Amino acid sequence: MMPFILITGLGYALATLFRLLEKVNARPMALHGTVALVVGFISHLITLGIESWQFSISGTFKVRLVISAVSALLVAVCIFLEQRGDRWFSFFVFPMAIPLAALPAIDVPGLSGPSFQGGYFWLHVSGAITGEFFFLLAALSAASYLYETRRLKSKNRLRAVFLIPPLTRLDRLTAAFTAAGIFFFGAGLIFGALWSLETFKTLNFHEPKRLIAFLLCVYFAIALVGRFVRGWAGPRLAWLVIGGALASLAQMLLMGNRLHWLP
Repeated sequence: MMPFILITGLGYALATLFRLLEKVNARPMALHGTVALVVGFISHLITLGIESWQFSISGTFKVRLVISAVSALLVAVCIFLEQRGDRWFSFFVFPMAIPLAALPAIDVPGLSGPSFQGGYFWLHVSGAITGEFFFLLAALSAASYLYETRRLKSKNRLRAVFLIPPLTRLDRLTAAFTAAGIFFFGAGLIFGALWSLETFKTLNFHEPKRLIAFLLCVYFAIALVGRFVRGWAGPRLAWLVIGGALASLAQMLLMGNRLHWLP
């Protein structure tokens, strides 16, 4: 599996480098940039296939496999955006995908036992992590919006327009990423509730991480509805999304899971 991980990292690194050089030099995408990305992405999928096969044999749930799979999904999203002319997010996602794709090589103990082998649990973790990453993409789009707004007010007007997508496009992408995050994160919460009912025959809404996750989903939903109903587009939506993404990242990284896995 290690050779495929190395090929994945090299492919994504070269894809990022070629895109950056071609963007700076105002040249269209060359074949070598596409080949590097395709090779890295295929190698990433092969790594996931090997790790999934090992997971099916051991019966141990490993969150690292889900994170690596979600990083492949983000790369696929960037490939889709590139077909529509948006290469900006690739400069951030491809380098981030390199260490995430290498996670299967790290020997970290997984979650063993019948409670963590059902489909509901897999869907819960997969949906929640996918939603988290889409919220981060929305925050990246929002931060780019605020950055371009500031640059357009300065003497770097042409430079800002050249490097970053137009403001209207960024605003639409922020809303789209937020909507995708709400969908996956909300689905993760629903499957988590079903897993808890199936495993413990009860729901614990007072557990801190579950409560905060639910409130975050509601928060993003309010921000998205405000964008379309109340006209919260532009900077207001950008700041709301960035704040929510930081809170979401904090609850994912800083809050422990020991009580989260208990009834």
